[in-house]
Amino acid sequence: MTTNKAPKFTTVDEYVAYQNPVYNKKLTQFRNAIKKAAPEAEEIISYQMPAYKYQGILVYLLFVKVILVFIQFQKPLKFLLNN
Repeated sequence: MTTNKAPKFTTVDEYVAYQNPVYNKKLTQFRNAIKKAAPEAEEIISYQMPAYKYQGILVYLLFVKVILVFIQFQKPLKFLLNN
């Protein structure tokens, strides 16, 4: 039996490139909004997901089939509450 396992990502750019191109625009919008709201945050891969870290993990982004999951760990990011 063969499985279609995703490769081990080392950068968020690799993660985005692996995703279905149809959803890249939305993922890029989230990336840009997070960078704008938390410019000091470091963009990393953690648990094979894009994550943004500043004094701990702020958020994770994850694609599950056709759903973009946004997992928040710290204080609310105001830019998301206003949109």
